[in-house]
This record gives sequence, C-alpha cells and structure tokens, in this order.
Amino acid sequence: MKFKKLNIVLIACLMLFMWAAQASAELPSYPGNFKGCIGLSSAKLLDYINNSGVYDFRGTPIMGRNSRFIKPVAQFGVKVNGSTSWSDSGSDYDSHPTPVTVTSSDVVSFIDNSSPSPNTNNRLVSRDVQYLITADGEARDTSKIKEAEINVNSGGEIKFFAEALEQARATGKDCYIELYECASDIDSNGIGGWSDNGTYAMIKRNDPIYPQGTTWFFTTILIKVTTEGPDFWPSVPSLSYTGTPGTQLTIPAMVFNSGNRDTTDFAACWDGGSWANPVSKATNLTIDKGQKVDTPVTVTIPAATQKLWLRANVDSKTPATEKNLSNNVIGVTVGPVGVDLSVTIYPAAKTYNISGSSVTPGATVIVKRKDSGAAPVSAVLTIATPKGTQTIPLTLTAGQRYQIYTDFLVSKAGTYTVSAQVWPGGVPDLYTADNTASCNMAVTKKTPQRQDTDSGIQVQLGG
Repeated sequence: MKFKKLNIVLIACLMLFMWAAQASAELPSYPGNFKGCIGLSSAKLLDYINNSGVYDFRGTPIMGRNSRFIKPVAQFGVKVNGSTSWSDSGSDYDSHPTPVTVTSSDVVSFIDNSSPSPNTNNRLVSRDVQYLITADGEARDTSKIKEAEINVNSGGEIKFFAEALEQARATGKDCYIELYECASDIDSNGIGGWSDNGTYAMIKRNDPIYPQGTTWFFTTILIKVTTEGPDFWPSVPSLSYTGTPGTQLTIPAMVFNSGNRDTTDFAACWDGGSWANPVSKATNLTIDKGQKVDTPVTVTIPAATQKLWLRANVDSKTPATEKNLSNNVIGVTVGPVGVDLSVTIYPAAKTYNISGSSVTPGATVIVKRKDSGAAPVSAVLTIATPKGTQTIPLTLTAGQRYQIYTDFLVSKAGTYTVSAQVWPGGVPDLYTADNTASCNMAVTKKTPQRQDTDSGIQVQLGG
C-alpha cells in the first residue's frame, strides 16, 4: 500500500512537472499587425484534436483524480483607479479578451482571483503568468513572450504584470500588453493539476509525452497603454498692454503644462513676423504636470497698436508627443496709451420739402469706443446744427455705444449741415480720422401754382 501510494505521488509530481513545462510554452504568433490575444478558434481546436492527434487536456481527468472537472479555475483582474475588470473565466475560444485602457498617469494594480477545484479540499499552489508587449503599429510577431511561475504565497497581487506595465510605459509609446494566466492546485494526496479554462487556446508542440502536441489554455486580458503626453499652453494676465511709444514693456507671460512632465520651448512674435526670428524665445522648459514656468516677454511699445503672438512648442515637435496643439498660441495687443473713439451721423432723410410754413430735418449721431481698454474714459460730444451747438459729456467703457437724435426747424429752402465731434479727456485718441463727422440735408420749398379764374366775359371800354 505504501509503495502504491508512493508511486501515485511520484507520478503526480512527474505530471505536475510536465504540465508546468507546458505552461511555459511559447504562445503562437500571427503575421501582420497586432490584432489582440486571438488564439485558436473552437473549430480549429477541434480539428487539431480530431484529425491531427493532438491531446485534449480538457477531455481527461488529471491523473489520480476521478473526474476531469476537478481542476482549478484561473482568473485575474486589472484594477484601474479603483475600478476592476476581470478576465473571462469561461471557455469561449471565439471571444475576444477583456479590454482595458490605461493612461500613463492611471493607478493600476493586478489581482489574482484564481480558485482551486470547486467542492474539494484542494488548495492553490502556483500561477503561470505570461505577457507580450507590442508597440502600436508594430508587428506582433516581433515581440517576445515573457513568463514566470509565481507561488501563491507571494500574495494576491501579480507584481509580474505590474512590471509589464512599467516596461510598456517606459517605451514612451502607445502599447498593447497581452496578459495570460493559468493556475495549479494540489489535493490532499499531493496530486497537482493545472486549470483548463480561459478564452485563449493553444497547442504545445514537441512534447515528449504527447508527440502530436497537447492543448493548453489561458484566461486573458488585453491592455492598451496610452501615452497621455504633455499639454503646454501660454497664459498672460491681460490680452491688452499699453505704454509710451518707444519705451520697454515686459509682459508677464507663463507656460503651463496640463499633461505629463516634459520639456518644451516658448517664443513671442509680432503679427506678420517669422517664428524663425522671434522677438523673444525660451528653450529647455521642463514642466511637471499641473505646474508652470515664468516666461516674461520684453518688447518696445510701437507707435500704433500691434498684435503680439505667444506660442508654446514653437515647431509643434518640441516635444512631438504633445497631442493637443490647439491651445498653444494666444495673441495680445500692444500699443500706446490712449483710447479710440469714433462718431458717425446718419440723416433721417437726405431731402425735405416745406409744404407749409416750416419743416423739421433730423439726424442720428452715434459715438463708439473701439479700443479694448479696461478703464472707463471720459469724453465730450459736440453736435452743431442750424439751431446751435450742443455739448454732451460721456463716460464710455470698452466697446460701448452712445446714440442721440437731434433735429432743427427751418422755414427756408437750402442746404443744412449737421456736424459732430468727440474727444476723450485726459488721454490721447489713437486714431483721430473718425473723431469728426458731418452730413448735409437739402430743404426745398415749392411755390403754389396760379389758378386761372377767367369767366370768358369780355367788357369793352369806350368813350
């Protein structure tokens, strides 16, 4: 009896060793670009088993166990920012693996959820874990499988998979990671066996016990690792700056980074200028996520207001990994201190006719503040009409519009003029060509037609 039991244990150990060797087999590779953890289809698997003499591990019990169903179940999970996705513990070989996407800044951990044979006193002893990393766009069959057998006493977290993630992130590229796991347990008699569940089916060739090959199965998860990249953007406290023409002005510009830590450059250029010859440039700006660096720009104030463009990542390739380039440029106006007011006049009608004793021509006067200055400005509007001159004090903010209607009474025909002018108080007007305006209105008076009252009676006078 002891001899028989010893033989059983020895055979079990031998089988455990052989199945461990099978678990370390190279996973099959496929030509072309990576498609994602797709092993043998159900039909192809059956074809190999039925027609090529491949041994089907699913169809027989582990030696020393009385049922083919007494096998462990392999399953693991990927926890991303607190949310866990589990590998498929079923056996649908035509299904795709569980997909998971992570960025370079996500918090990720890998958790084992494998279990021993159900309804037994078996215990898990080890996990066979493997991974394959392929950069996006590269051929999958150029990548190499990495594998490890992990004792369950190492804990529930699969650090081997965590190493795969770090390796993928270190490439600085978008990558795919294929994760594979099968599990082994052992019963009270010391007989061990491997799981046969999972959605990835393969064939182990060159097996000394099964010369035609044997089946092997893994539960899988496919991870896409995306490089979040940096996101640089310039910022200034104001979009408008003024000063005395010919003097120096320093604009307190900054460059922020909303993405991953990286290095960029920054430049300022007048409208119509060239980024190859900027007004100001800063290079080798290394900025952490959520941080900024000061990039002040000093310019000479022009005689007339001009546009100054500020740009981060000047050539859009510093770095090339920045994916959001839409916020890299802003524009500010730089010019002399002053405001820009204008006045226009619109006559109610170009011609008037005195049908009675008089008529009242009129016109609309409109004042606008065209500059974008932050402070209100005082101004004086003067309107001159035939009836006299009217002076109106105004206070205007940027973009504000003031409108007034004026009229006058006339009793004679002729051409009458309405004029207006507006001037700021205390500051110069930067464009004076539209500070005055006038319009003419023609007034006519028609003479009443003479009516002929001749009755046709003629009287002859004589002596």
